[in-house]
Formats: sequence, C-alpha cells, structure tokens
Amino acid sequence: MRFIHRFIRPPLAVAALLGSSWAVAASQAGIGLGADNQPYASATTFEAYVNDAKGAKGNRTHLSTTDVVSVGANIVPDSADIGSDAEILTMAIYQTPQKANLMFTRQGEAGWVMWDGNPANLAVANVQTLAKNMAFDVVNNAPFTGMEGDFTIYVGYRLADGRLVYNGNEPIQFSVRAEQTTPNQPDVTLPTTPNNLLAALNFQPDPHGFGFPNYGNDAQSASDLNADDLIALFGQKNVCREPKGACILNAAARTWMEEQIKGMNGGHCEGMAVTSLRFNRNMSFKGKTKPVDFQGNANQVIELGKEAVRNYIAYYFVTQGLQPTATETQNIRLNNRPSGILDLLINAMQSGDTYNMYTLGIYENAQLKGGHAITPFAVEDKGNGEFWVHVYDNNYPKETRYVKIDRAKETWVYEGAATKPGEEASSYRGDASTQSLDLTAMKLRDLQFGCPFCNADVSQRNGNTRQYVEFQLTGEGRVLIRDSQGKATGYDFVTGKYVDEIAGSEEVAVRGGLGKDLPPIYRLPAENAPFEIEVGGVDDQEANLDLTAAGAGYSVGFEGILLDPQERLRMTMNGNGTVLRFTASQDAETPDIFLSRDPVNDTDPSYIFSVDGFELEAGKTITVTLNPTEGTLYFQDNDGNEDEYDLQITQITDQGEQQRDFKDLKVNQGSNARLQFSKWDGLSWQEDDEGNGFDDDAASDLNP
Repeated sequence: MRFIHRFIRPPLAVAALLGSSWAVAASQAGIGLGADNQPYASATTFEAYVNDAKGAKGNRTHLSTTDVVSVGANIVPDSADIGSDAEILTMAIYQTPQKANLMFTRQGEAGWVMWDGNPANLAVANVQTLAKNMAFDVVNNAPFTGMEGDFTIYVGYRLADGRLVYNGNEPIQFSVRAEQTTPNQPDVTLPTTPNNLLAALNFQPDPHGFGFPNYGNDAQSASDLNADDLIALFGQKNVCREPKGACILNAAARTWMEEQIKGMNGGHCEGMAVTSLRFNRNMSFKGKTKPVDFQGNANQVIELGKEAVRNYIAYYFVTQGLQPTATETQNIRLNNRPSGILDLLINAMQSGDTYNMYTLGIYENAQLKGGHAITPFAVEDKGNGEFWVHVYDNNYPKETRYVKIDRAKETWVYEGAATKPGEEASSYRGDASTQSLDLTAMKLRDLQFGCPFCNADVSQRNGNTRQYVEFQLTGEGRVLIRDSQGKATGYDFVTGKYVDEIAGSEEVAVRGGLGKDLPPIYRLPAENAPFEIEVGGVDDQEANLDLTAAGAGYSVGFEGILLDPQERLRMTMNGNGTVLRFTASQDAETPDIFLSRDPVNDTDPSYIFSVDGFELEAGKTITVTLNPTEGTLYFQDNDGNEDEYDLQITQITDQGEQQRDFKDLKVNQGSNARLQFSKWDGLSWQEDDEGNGFDDDAASDLNP
C-alpha cells in the first residue's frame, strides 16, 4: 500500500480508512504531491459521491451487486491549474477480504485492472482541460457485477510538470454485497449432480464455453493485436511515440507485437481458457462484458463466432509470457504437488472470489512439452483418494473432460472420460517429480506488465536494476543459448537433455494447445552477453522458425530460419541488440535479419531495418552492426564473394512513418558496406574496399 501511505498526510492506515464511521460527504481540500514526491499546498477541493438510479445516496454507503450506480467526485481545481491539460487518474483499494490495488484505465475501454502500487505506473483514465467546476465519473450508470467487497477509491489529476492532486482527505468509499449469498456452496446444477461435488462454478462447456475449437493463425490474424492492446499491457508512454493522443507505435513495440501474433500459430488455448472464464465472471474487456456486447445475436458464449472475440482471445493469450504473471505461474508449478494444485482449485471455487479463479496449465512431461491451458469449473471426490477436476477444454467444444488427481499417490492424468478398452492412453500425465501442472490466477491477467522491449525497463522500477534479454523462438523447434562464460540454458543437442547453467536465467512455458512442441521463452541477464544461440528443429521435421530477442529499447532477430531434419544453425548477438551474426550451414539458406530500435529520448526517430536477399557459403558468417549514435548500419561477411543486399528501412516519428526499399545493393568481393541513415533525406551507401575504414570512400546517394 505504498501509494496510500505516501500520499495521505498525516498517514492513515488502510484498515482505518475502511473501518471508519461513514459520514455525509462534504467538499475537502485535496492533497498535492510534487514531481519530487514532496507534498505541496493545493487549493483544489473534492466532493465524493455514490449515486444509484433511485436517487443520491451520498458517499460511504452499501450497494448490491445489482445496483446501477454512478461513482465519482466533483472537483474544483486550484485557480492556478484551471485551463491546463491534465491526466485524470483513478486508483482503488479493493478488499474481498484479500486486498488488491486497482487502477482505472481509459474509461469505457479497459476498466479496472491490477496496479502495483507505484504512482509512476498509474494508467491514465483520460486527458482533459481543467475547468472551474468538474465532475468525473469513475463508474457511470453501471453495476459492480462480480465485484463484491469494500472499495476505497481515489481520483485526481496530474499536470504536465508532474504535480499530482488527489482526494486523499475525501476518498470515495462504499461496500458491494450480493443480495443473497451461500458461501462455500456450489452455485450450479450439473446435468447429473454428483453427491460428492466439493466445489463448482456456475459453468458448463455448453453454453459457457466457445462453440468453435482452438485454432492457429489465418489470413485475419495480423490484426488480432493493436496499439490499444499494447497501451493496456505496458502503458501508453512505453509503447507510443506520443504519450497522449492517437498512438503511433514505437519500432520495438510494433515488431514485438507482430512476433507475438506469429507465436499464436501454435494455438490460442491460453486466451480461450481465460476469456471463457471472464465471460462467466462478468468481467469487462474494452467496455464489453456480455456475449451480446461482442456479437449482437449472441446470448451465450457458445453462440459467439471466432471473429467477434479474436482480439479478446489474443490479448489474454499474450499475458501468459509477461511478468509478473509468468513468474507467479511458474512458482505455483514448482512449489506444489498435484494435491497442492487440487487444494488451490477447491479453495478458489469455494471462495467465490473472481480475482482468485484459475486457469489450469497441463504439460506432457517435465520438459513442458505440449503446453495446454484449460478451464476448471468443478471438483468431484470419487473416493479412495481420487479427485476429478471437471474442465472445459477448448480443443473439444461442448464436452466436459476431466483431470484425475490421486492425492495419496501424488499422480495426475488428463482424460476426456473414463478410459475405454482399446483407447490410447493420455499423454498428459505426471506426478510430484514432473512439476507439470500449473495455475494462473485471474488477478494476474489485468496488470500493467513488465515490458520486454521498453527503454524504461519495469525491472528497474520494481527495485531490480538488472536488465534482461528475452529470447523467443516462434514455431516448433529447440534452442540452446550460451553466454560469454560458456554456460548454457536450453536444449543440449548433443546430450538430448535440457540444461540450466546460467545464474539468473528464467524460462517461461508457452501454452498453445495444438500439440506442437513449442519451446519456452528464455530470459537471460543482459550482462552475460554476448550470447550464442543454436537453433534446431524437432525430431525429423523440417522447420520454418523466427528467433526474436527483446531488450531495453529494441526487438531484433532472424525471420524465416529454414531447417532441414537434424540441421542446426548458429547466431550471435550482443546484450543491447546492436550486433547480430548468422553463420550458414551446409545448404547455405539464410534468414532475414531485422533490427527495431527506439531512442532513449523522446525526440529522435525510431527505426526498423530488414535485411534479406544475401547469400552465404556454408560455414561463412554475416555480421550486421547498428550504431545508433552515428546513425549507421554496417554490413560485413567473410565469404569472399560479391554480395547483394535487399534493405527495407522504416522511420517512425511523431508525425507517422516513412519507408524506403532498396533492391540489390551491391558490395564488391572482400568489401564491407555502410548505410548512413541519420539524415532521412540524405541516405547514403558506402563500400570499404581496402579494409581501412570509410573515410576515403565515396558515398552513393540512395534518395530518389
């Protein structure tokens, strides 16, 4: 609760706020905090209100989950602030009885999301010019469906100079309760209700699951994510050229987003498991809650078509690989036996707490092969220590399937029903040693997440100054990464075993659900660079893969890595994404190389470079080096042949983007080349024939 204690003067305990006697609302002076985090005097006043459709109730009242209410504050800004543009901020303490920090993002779109308690990370509800008298609705004529608990809400505004004023002396306070409650009792009637049902949600695969099965990518997938999604995930200041107004995505953000979409070709199970549960719990996405909000003729989730919800599904698919969600999910997997997973599910369902509901991850073995996400909705005691978790599996619409856990033996198996004679045994099974079950809580899905590619790395804001490089292989394949000390993490192609020798490294399992062998995402400390990456296919299959590396201010990698069965390729990169090397194998096929780079400041352009069309002899290496300070891109290979490069450059500024395409840029035998891009209207190409630098070499003008 750092925010509350830092802003309220004198400090008031959260318990005192929630437990104090509730009085009639009155205008109160706001609390000011300067850009230096020091308090300052402000004449701004706030008057909180909680109104229902029947008439004003004032502040500090009790509501039902069915009440249609307006919640907000009347604001009279300090006269010195009137006429200034300000960011409107909203944050809350939500107690259920667990406490959660929430913030409100872009009213009418994203709604309430989790907040880490750091004022610097507050999302902006909207931006407006301060007037003499203002009313700001946090909630406008809507119910708090599925959000039972006690609320303490703060609203305020932040000026361009960083000063913040908020209603710390007059918070909005109210409680929300269901009209009738039956704690710890199942709230569903199953088709044949077992007498030994321990816990259940009001959920059935038909009608609460999707009518279409899990799917890969198609022609429409390229637009499954957009700028609004990245703003919600990471904050507008971290992904857009302009912190306000229409978003022009930074270069690294755009490239990262495109690679995430490609990664969904292995299946969308994670997104489908999450969104089916969100529909069931009446949770909002971009202002939409019910099936009919997404598709006019759909009264149940089962009636929705894929096109209506594909953005919703893609958004929550991405959350599985982000921090802190990925780490918390991994902690549950590593620290719980099957019986522990079972107990967490039972307790969550019995509690009825929406934010504590889980999706369930299952894997075929300890190497996390075949990651799949499903939706658990009931737990049944079958006797003799065996428990069946009823699940909706998005690969099998309308069916109830079962994860069977033996508490005494600490084993589990996933089966569609009781095993039939002659039926193939399930490949999803494990025990306490395999650590192949995990859970992801709903409260970890609506955060402003750690950003893999942002210059303002979230790891620093959380008190950890270590920078990371995140490696993601898109497609079925395996990867081994060696650091500067020769330590390795990933799949050892010689021994056929997985290794983890690099201190501080992390691996994030990927759940796609279509039975593909998708490798984990690897996060390695940037100080361990340079990194040598070895990539290979799975078994005897041909492969077409992308390798992306994301770090502070960049997203770079290799696109279209074509692999024959048993073939392996090697690439190298440094810790800040400015040097990439690729070494050709015997068939000499080469991928495209891409580099996306954002400036540390807010004024210089962002750039995306894509290099292709080059050829290498077997065993030879190409090196592409970016010098952001000089505004140059260098090309060097050691095959001794004349070369030709195809080059695409995209420049992104606050005004938009411009693109230049160049075909067959020739480099003589034994020469190096340099692209000068610092002046967009003065692009030039140079060759260094003698190997003594570019100062004595003429430049070719590349402008039209």
